[in-house]
Amino acid sequence: MLYIALRFHEKGRYESHTPTETASRRKPKVSGYQLVKPNYRILKLLVGDHVSDIPRSRIVEYHYVTVADSVRQQGHYFILPVIDSQLAEIEAITKLERQPPVHLWRDDQWWSFPQLEMYNTGEMTTMRTTIGDLFGNVHEVREHQIEKTGLRIRPTYEPSKGPGFELTRPTANRAPDAPANLPTLITGNGMVLEWKRGYEDKQPCWWLRDEQRVSKAQSATYRHYATLKATPHARWSKGFAAWYYTGGSRPPQKWLELVGYSGVVSPAMPPELSQQIEAVLAADDAAEKEPLIPLSLYDTHAGRYDWNYGNPEVWCKLAHDEAGWLFFIANASLTERSLYGYQLTLGENTAVGEWLTLALDDLSADSVQRDPQFTRQSLRHAIEQAATKVKTFLPDELGIPTDADCRRRAFEARHQTYLAERERQRELEAMMKPYHAFQAMLNLRQAFEEGLHHLTGCKALPTQSPPPLDDPWS
Repeated sequence: MLYIALRFHEKGRYESHTPTETASRRKPKVSGYQLVKPNYRILKLLVGDHVSDIPRSRIVEYHYVTVADSVRQQGHYFILPVIDSQLAEIEAITKLERQPPVHLWRDDQWWSFPQLEMYNTGEMTTMRTTIGDLFGNVHEVREHQIEKTGLRIRPTYEPSKGPGFELTRPTANRAPDAPANLPTLITGNGMVLEWKRGYEDKQPCWWLRDEQRVSKAQSATYRHYATLKATPHARWSKGFAAWYYTGGSRPPQKWLELVGYSGVVSPAMPPELSQQIEAVLAADDAAEKEPLIPLSLYDTHAGRYDWNYGNPEVWCKLAHDEAGWLFFIANASLTERSLYGYQLTLGENTAVGEWLTLALDDLSADSVQRDPQFTRQSLRHAIEQAATKVKTFLPDELGIPTDADCRRRAFEARHQTYLAERERQRELEAMMKPYHAFQAMLNLRQAFEEGLHHLTGCKALPTQSPPPLDDPWS
């Protein structure tokens, strides 16, 4: 079997110029590869169905593409199978390039394709070198003979070092291309179980992540943290925000159950073990347990939400079908085993709401449902959405201002605080003005007394009589 090692220049995330539905100036980024033009042509020739271009502008030297996971990679190379009939088309591409980054694996070694090469023609030419200064004065002229070089096509294959690794050893222990009897992508219960090929020399593995990027309180995988942590050969990747399993080509049966995949039949369990498990579960159900707040309903901040001229942020929405109320949760407390939120009852013509505490016993009924599509937002916006769905008008007596009113009230409060502080400073200055004038008078008097004492305290110099005339040394 013949293989080709095709080098890609870089792997990363690149901007795409494809038009998007959202009006944003920021270009969306797509994960892909950067290739030179000859390698791009060869890749399209061999696996054109698994390659798609990334639309970009001002492409001069490189091509940017996305490649399917089924294409084998090792290091910075694509390892592609090739047949003898395709070698002629590849040679037509490499014969126009010098040292193209593509190699052929044949007879347990690497070969370089026919390509352009430099050679010596055998003719001599004279090269003249002039040595001078910055002012144009020539000091010395040297001449020496060199051999001319030319460019020609090498029509044969030659042994080469290749990409620096061999294919015999990695392919012997390599995992299969895809797991048998299992799809490579399974989605369910807000999670995604995906099989991905290992980058460079790493083995392929299974990845389990959230279907969308959400907070820890709303994460589906975080709810099953204990189960995932206890799975052998399972690790957490902080960079990818996902769990990965390296224990074999098949994922754990528990992971398949978490995503709701029913296509795999679990192995038969012995009857004795099944009876023991049922007995333990029945005993657990009979025992009285203290109700706990689910992780999806727990916020990191404990205590009630205090807000001033603003809308509190709610992060969960509960609905009671029979009673006909909506409950927007602003916080949860593990000590009180209760939820604190805003309960809204929508009728035909009126809407009434109030802040109250809801016990966990009220959540045990099946009639209480949680909205999984609810995202963290302000209370006013959440109530407006709920009223729009049931076509109910919200009166102003709810006492919940809009976001614009909140910003205006907050600005007015800050402005009033600033004016009060300025007025307090003016009153303080007016009250302290006589004190400062008296203090300045005392300082002036003290300076005058010190100067007068300095002038009057100086001693007079003794008077000196003129020297006698007969004393020459005087």
